[in-house]
Formats: sequence, structure tokens, C-alpha cells
Amino acid sequence: QTTQDFDRSGYRFQYSRALSEAVNLIAGLDYDDQSQAQRALVYEVPENFDDARALGPLVRNDLFLFPFELQTLGVFFQLDYSVNDRLRLSGGVRYEEPEFTIESGTRVFEFVTDDSGQQVARPGGRGSSDGYSFNLGANYEVAHELTVFANFAQALALPSINQVARLVPPDASLESAEAIEPQVIDNYEIGLRGSAGPVVYSVAAFFSESEFGENFIYDAQTRLGEYIRAPEEIYGFEVTADWQVSDNFTLLSTFSWSEGEFDPDGSGGEGFRAQSALDIQPWKATVLGNYSVNDRINLNFFVI
Repeated sequence: QTTQDFDRSGYRFQYSRALSEAVNLIAGLDYDDQSQAQRALVYEVPENFDDARALGPLVRNDLFLFPFELQTLGVFFQLDYSVNDRLRLSGGVRYEEPEFTIESGTRVFEFVTDDSGQQVARPGGRGSSDGYSFNLGANYEVAHELTVFANFAQALALPSINQVARLVPPDASLESAEAIEPQVIDNYEIGLRGSAGPVVYSVAAFFSESEFGENFIYDAQTRLGEYIRAPEEIYGFEVTADWQVSDNFTLLSTFSWSEGEFDPDGSGGEGFRAQSALDIQPWKATVLGNYSVNDRINLNFFVI
């Protein structure tokens, strides 16, 4: 069993300026700081486990699975251009530089496997990366209170650092390991948003792809799994509805469905395979309510 401590904080500075009546510039920088410590708890498995479904006594609780720290500094510029009363275009560029530090830890299922009976640990290390990402978007009002939109956006993302560290051999450097390289994700979205009486709604379909995604493969025979880096595709749709029930009460609901595939060998020879439910959420529904008691007090509830 594992326990996990995760801390994250972020800061953002943003500046907006109208360059003309039709063009608006947004520039800014942000800083993200996160840390994670994961501890493995090793228990004995009693002989009657299949019947009792209960673990035995705790054997070890001193195994830390690659604690890490990750800091990311980003700079971005965004332009919005109102072509006319119906058409609005947007585009931007972002540069970011993530840096990570990984402490030494234990590789999967190698707690005490060397000849001397000592814990087998892999050294930690430091690493950094950087890259640019771009976005383009268009909104067109086809009718009163009905807008069609299309967006393209890129994202730069590091893999799950502590998971990757378990897969890199102890004699290999984390800084130069291919498995730790960031992935560039291309996202495409098209949809419409509008209103009908007190309800504001949106419907959107999305597709994203990456040549260096992160995926989990499970072996049913050995009951073990591993993370690999391989091309992946994710697609689905999302529906939102915002209902102004009364002057004081608002309901917001969302529903999304998604599927994903990846190519294990990266060559297209075996074809794409469905992603594990550990990597992708097949569907998600939320309901959020807001009730304004007065000008100073709001009551909120949500269901996910």
C-alpha cells in the first residue's frame, strides 16, 4: 500500500492593454511550485487472505518512492482581435521552463532483492527542460445568442516524474533519460455555446494527440504493470449548462465523456490499444449550486 503527501502553490502576474478598439494584448508570467512524497507500506499477506481479504501486520514503512520537487516558470503573450461584431480571433505563444529534483528511491518490487539483503535504491538527480507552445482560436456569432467556436492549443507536459524514475535503470542518468522528456500535446476543439431563456449552455467535441505520451500497461498474468512513453490519442465531448433558477439561486452542471488510445511500440505495426482506466476518466458529471443569501454571503454545494 502507498500513502502520498502532495503540496502545490502558484503565482501569476498578468497585464492587459488595448492596442486599438479591435485589438487587445495580454502578457504575463507565472510560477508553479509542487512537491510530492510517496511512502510504501509493506504488509504480510496471511495464508487465509483469499477468505478474510485482510492484510497481515505491517513489515516496513520506511520506503520512500522517489520524492520530488518541480518548479515551472512560464511567460506568455496573447492577442485578441475583434474582426467585426460577429467574428473574434485570438492567438498566443507561451514559453516555459520546468526544473525538477528527484531524491533517491526504490524501484518497483526491488525492496530487498540484492545479495546482501539490503534495499536496492536508485540514485536521484536533477533535470530541466524548456519549450514553446502556441494557441489559435475563433468565435463566430451565427445568430443571436448562438456562437460557434474552434480552438487549437498546445501544452508542454512532463510525465509523472516519480513513476518514470522507477523505470530508469539505477546506472542510467535521469537528466538524459528519454523517459523523462516532456511531451508536446496538440489539442483541437470545436463546439457551440448559446442560451435559451434562463439557461446558458455549451457543447464541444475535442481531440488531442501526442507523439510521446505516458501510458500504463498491466500484465494480467504477473499482476504487474509498467509505464511506457508512446504515441497517444484522446477524444471525447463535453456538455455544460448554467441555469439561473432565480435571482438568488444558480445551478451549473457538466458532463464529459472521453476515450484514449496509444501505440505501444510507437511504429503503428501493432496498431493502437485502448488506454487503461488508470490513465483516463471515461466519463465525469458534476453539479454545482450557488445560493446568494445576501450581498455578502453565498452558499455553495457540489456533487462530482
